Amino acid sequence: MTTPKSHSAPESSRLYLPDATRGTSLNPKSPAFKAMGFKDRELTAAEALALMAKEPNLIKRPLVVAGGEMVAGFDRERLRALLA
Repeated sequence: MTTPKSHSAPESSRLYLPDATRGTSLNPKSPAFKAMGFKDRELTAAEALALMAKEPNLIKRPLVVAGGEMVAGFDRERLRALLA
């Protein structure tokens, strides 16, 4: 069994930044997202990361990181491929 690698905050941001835009790790179906009035607004990756840091309920779950890749939300095929 291998021990998961711990990431520093800046390193984690680089890891997650490509997937931080709407439709990937940010959950636009979240009641918190809708309440914030972002329903029809396109967010930059930096804006999405800032929102997720402020309001963790905006992050899709599960959030799985393996081998330097991340899958946010329950996507059976992507999770199988990532964990194979």
